[in-house]
Amino acid sequence: MQPADLVVELGTACTRFMSEAMVNLPCKRIQCDEIWPFVHAKEKNVT
Repeated sequence: MQPADLVVELGTACTRFMSEAMVNLPCKRIQCDEIWPFVHAKEKNVT
């Protein structure tokens, strides 16, 4: 198994877990601080 295959398999397992286990949560607020660097939204790119 190649390292890239392992990453894809891990991502698939994480997606399955999130879809099955994390439903109907009583969240009132969600912190999304990691999404900013993930989408490459840097201050210089924001209008």
